[in-house]
Amino acid sequence: MCRFALLFNLDETRALNWAAAHVKVRVPDVEFAKFYAEEWESGDGSAERFAALKEAVRRADVVFFDVHRHSPRSGELASLLDTLANTVIVLGGGPEFLRLVRMGSFHGRDFPMVRAADKKAERVSSPDATALYEAFGRPQGGPPRRLRQMQEWLKRLGGALPLGKMRHMRNWLTVLEYYAEGGEDNLEAMFLFVLKEYCGRKVEVPPPRKRPETGIYLPPAGYTADFQEWVRVVRPSGEHPTVGILFYGGQGTETSREVVDALAHELRPYANVLPVFGKVDSLLDAAERYFLVNGRRTVDAVVALNYFRLGGGPMGGRVKETFRFLEALGVPVFMGYIGFKTETSRWKAAT
Repeated sequence: MCRFALLFNLDETRALNWAAAHVKVRVPDVEFAKFYAEEWESGDGSAERFAALKEAVRRADVVFFDVHRHSPRSGELASLLDTLANTVIVLGGGPEFLRLVRMGSFHGRDFPMVRAADKKAERVSSPDATALYEAFGRPQGGPPRRLRQMQEWLKRLGGALPLGKMRHMRNWLTVLEYYAEGGEDNLEAMFLFVLKEYCGRKVEVPPPRKRPETGIYLPPAGYTADFQEWVRVVRPSGEHPTVGILFYGGQGTETSREVVDALAHELRPYANVLPVFGKVDSLLDAAERYFLVNGRRTVDAVVALNYFRLGGGPMGGRVKETFRFLEALGVPVFMGYIGFKTETSRWKAAT
């Protein structure tokens, strides 16, 4: 038996469940224990859920960690992981959790920046370590750009680490690539890759499937990068306004797709619908490419489902470019309220 403990955010539920179910068909002796931060951080039953999480972490062979909340409980969880010897794959959550990475002979504490923080010493003056730490902790464009930054860091590092450590570090970056590209198929392959590398299972693992940086969603046919193909397929009516829907592709696709489908279904009797996606660091590019075609505005309003700033990740980025684009676009932009961070019953009880 190989036990996986998944510590994720609630918005990853659908794709994770799909991937876990498909992996179990191929590898019946894998066990998944899923825990979402929204369940164990606060609210009724959170103490019991947190106790169950800690027990699952103790029993797990592999822990997948993507927790973004900095709280007493996340700190307690990190301290617990420090005392164990299982494999820990940190997928996100900030630089303070980077030290928890533990894959074979490669540990997060191998990074000089992490060792310095642990010792409360002066910041280590190492361009390579700083580049990795900054890329992981404060990316200017979310998971895709973060991954590229870390891959560049690894190339610069060269042979500075022993071969064993390098192999496991490359494995970590491969797992991050599966996760950053997102989608049910990539998550399934991510789990299979870890089963092969760290649980000794003999399984075939496909490489990460690359997602387009930007494009137009054409359900049920799929996606296109060509605006004219959207025109041919949709045949927008000149009698109706056009509403653009802006949402995350890549890692955020599964989170947004149901909302996009529901919005499009409700809007289509009254408007043409132009659903456009981009990854966190390319969402502004997507909006510019498809909402302003050859300088001509293609939409009369936009519903934006991004939860970070339009021009970058959680730390922002291209602020001036964003303002220039919105001024040039000159249409109402409605920001969608993020409702998938909690359960419906809890939301109803709070209203």
